[in-house]
Amino acid sequence: MKVNSFGSAGSLLLFFFLLAQGCQSPAGGNKLVSLNEAEFSGPDTLQLPYDQAVRIGETGRSLRFDTLFRDSRCPEDVNCIWSGAWEIGIKLVARDTTHTLKLGTYRQTTMDTTLAGCTIQVLDLLPRPNTTIKHPKSDYRAIVVIRKAE
Repeated sequence: MKVNSFGSAGSLLLFFFLLAQGCQSPAGGNKLVSLNEAEFSGPDTLQLPYDQAVRIGETGRSLRFDTLFRDSRCPEDVNCIWSGAWEIGIKLVARDTTHTLKLGTYRQTTMDTTLAGCTIQVLDLLPRPNTTIKHPKSDYRAIVVIRKAE
């Protein structure tokens, strides 16, 4: 497992990249990601809305962020000593097989895994907690990078 740390400039670039990705709305149903079987070399960044399947191109695979196990992150409008942690469940459906993943920053949970020829890495969980806003689960989305396993 590799853990990348970004400086503030790198984090800002990543934020704007992810923001631009989020501004592209799919033309209905499931979002198609540009990961065709023949050209699947990745990485590709996508947002997984809570409880919605996202097809991965023509690979016959899909991802679904279906469980928010815990979110104890420090609210964005508070200064905390500890940043907190989160843990989510994602299902990878590859043909007729469903793989259940538990990813995040909580205790022994990792932020990435390799399965069914894909490396799946969760970069972030949005929205951030806030003391004045209670976000329904439908507002949550996982920012994920998926690439062909090496």
